[in-house]
Amino acid sequence: MNPQPILVTGATGKSGRRVVARLRARGIPVRAASRTGEHPFDWTDSGTWDAALDGVRALYLVQLNGSRLVRPFLDSAVRHGVRRIVLASGRGLDDPDYIQGSGDIRDAALDSEAAVRDSGLEWTISRPGWFAQTFTEGIYADAVRAGELRLPAGDGAASFLDADDVAAVVVTALTEDGHTGQTYELSGPSAVTLTEAAAILSEATGRTIRYMPLSRREYVAELVKQDVPATDAEAFANVAESLRLGKDAHVSDGVQRALGRPPRTFAEAIRGAQPPPQRDDGVAFDPAHPRRRRLDGRGTMGSRTSLQAGSGLTSVRGSCQDRSVRGSYANRPLVIVAATLVTAIIVALNLVLIYLTATGAV
Repeated sequence: MNPQPILVTGATGKSGRRVVARLRARGIPVRAASRTGEHPFDWTDSGTWDAALDGVRALYLVQLNGSRLVRPFLDSAVRHGVRRIVLASGRGLDDPDYIQGSGDIRDAALDSEAAVRDSGLEWTISRPGWFAQTFTEGIYADAVRAGELRLPAGDGAASFLDADDVAAVVVTALTEDGHTGQTYELSGPSAVTLTEAAAILSEATGRTIRYMPLSRREYVAELVKQDVPATDAEAFANVAESLRLGKDAHVSDGVQRALGRPPRTFAEAIRGAQPPPQRDDGVAFDPAHPRRRRLDGRGTMGSRTSLQAGSGLTSVRGSCQDRSVRGSYANRPLVIVAATLVTAIIVALNLVLIYLTATGAV
């Protein structure tokens, strides 16, 4: 008899793919679920839920931005006999002013947490802050590659968190006892300014990377000049505003409590950074690329419009978590050409398939 698998939703995101890798390294069967991954799962298509949950004993739940789908999903999970859940949430939920304009997303995330607590399952909630990997595979990665971080963040700092620490906490809560009923606020061991982050990134990459503080008006104007819609530019500015105000500078004890060790430093996380996975078309898959996230709160929550950059909530800020806004839009002509070419190839292949099917060749 095969052991019951653990379901991981958002399995291609920052935390999800790391959770999948850690579980499989332990020899634990995993059902890696996502819209484009090995097991089809779509939050907006409830017809995919039962197949994902069938025979599952525990699950790591990465929510959908701004939605209230966790409650009905948990009802299905209970019917399928799921016994344990770890919910990906985010720091900042207790602060209504954490990021401007994030009220609906915050309310939905709080409802998800309440649904988990009321589910009758063995539950744990993970509340990570800013991921260190925001600079290597997230919204600021292109800017790092370009050598300059231009942000309206002033002298603000954040206790950047290693995504591998998040995965370690999640896997521990999924597979070991003693974590039921715990809400783990996760952060790195100390606050790091963007000037300090740029110096660490420079040392790790062997290239000079500078941080250039901008005013909010300058930042928004630069993005608009690069054809970013004004509303999106303002949303990205709101994300950076939380850095300027030091909303995530405080240190939390969740990693220590869950793992019995201190969290890895920002420098350790950057030195151990892995490139993002490849998509089937050979292009690096970045779940937080701004062109893959709508800023109206309908992005997938890995990886956070979320309250956390790169946290469990997919966001304008994190998952504004998961390429650089500046770099991506600055290279927009190349992106358009590449996207057009890929689309043409896909259309051609589909036409060939239709022909072969019609002629009985397949």
